[in-house]
Amino acid sequence: VLWILLCWCAAGVSQGMVDAEYFFDQDPGAGKGTPVSITPGNTVNLQLTAAVNALSPGFHTLAIRFRNSEGRWSLLQYRSLYIMGAPADMPGLQAAEYFIDQDPGPGKGVALASLPSGSSSAMMATIPTESLAPGFHVLAIRVKDASGNWSHFASRTFYLSALSNTIHQIVAAEYFVDTDPGVGKATVIQVPSPVNPLSGNFACATPQGLSAGQHFLYIRVKDDQERWSNWSLDTFMVDNTLPVTGMQLAGYGKPDGNLMEWHTLTENNSSHFEVERSDNGTQFYPIGKISASGNSQQRIRYAYTDKQWKLPTHFYRLKQVDRDGAVAYSNIITVIRQDGRHGLRLYPNPARGSLLQFETGMAEGPFIVSMFDAGGRLVSNVKTLQRQLNIAGLQPGQYFITISNGHQQWQASFLRQ
Repeated sequence: VLWILLCWCAAGVSQGMVDAEYFFDQDPGAGKGTPVSITPGNTVNLQLTAAVNALSPGFHTLAIRFRNSEGRWSLLQYRSLYIMGAPADMPGLQAAEYFIDQDPGPGKGVALASLPSGSSSAMMATIPTESLAPGFHVLAIRVKDASGNWSHFASRTFYLSALSNTIHQIVAAEYFVDTDPGVGKATVIQVPSPVNPLSGNFACATPQGLSAGQHFLYIRVKDDQERWSNWSLDTFMVDNTLPVTGMQLAGYGKPDGNLMEWHTLTENNSSHFEVERSDNGTQFYPIGKISASGNSQQRIRYAYTDKQWKLPTHFYRLKQVDRDGAVAYSNIITVIRQDGRHGLRLYPNPARGSLLQFETGMAEGPFIVSMFDAGGRLVSNVKTLQRQLNIAGLQPGQYFITISNGHQQWQASFLRQ
């Protein structure tokens, strides 16, 4: 026996409600339903316990109405309910099928392996995706019982990535300040001819009316397959006389934490530096404070180690604070840490000799290795079967490496001494 507990609140007429009745599915007529005891009044808060053991499995409708002291019945109020059959009454599963994106109709999907008998089943299946275009898709699966009834489908979204050994050419670029107008709608950066990578000095005009203070510059590119990249960003200041010159932040991962290094060429009434960290490159929070020299006309070096890093990739910047409260921000840097068992490990790091070794776990080559300096300019781009790089001609400084074997991609940085 199943029972259902419902709550009703019904507004009565001026004469007040004196009794009520209910029925399931078919209206037997006013006054012929199952009576319900109520407390007479203009408003009734009703808790109804109704027996449903006589109802067959499936959807049903519960209706209730009220009668006032003049003998007039109200309009019906309805609630829907579903009665589950006992497990023994539920037919076993007989078949299963799937479709991707478009529903061909029950029974017209791609059949899956035979299901074990019973009213429930767990299974594993391999779904081919060779014919699908790169991008987002929806996989849907439904089952049929022994009575020939198909279930609703359950669906999951997945993303199909296009993996290729081909390095596509950059054919377009654009930039925007602070607010993204949408892909393909920002200010155009001229690309003379298809190229990869795109490097050089580009003039980016600042929009009129920019307020004084810090702003964000975003740049993205499009390849010859009409695919836009994610944006890269940096910060700049408008109408702000910096109390410090030469402040340029660099950083890399070390065994004891993420090391930040910077120097100043001149300082005028500078108070301190606040090291700020971000998990997404846009929202920063302070993690450390370093006192500044105050006044200086010579190069002064500073360093700070973030020993509380949590993610493989963090973004950092400096907030320089003057003694009168004025602030300025440095460039934003990215520090990427990799687990040598599964990611990319470079050694020795810092590098002092002519060769730099790298490990990529169990991945197999050949590898396409791209090396960039701290300013983002391409230094070299080679294809190799070896797990070592010749760095004899590199100047001292920080460098970033991207390595791909056509199926996986790794990134890391190293310091050349």
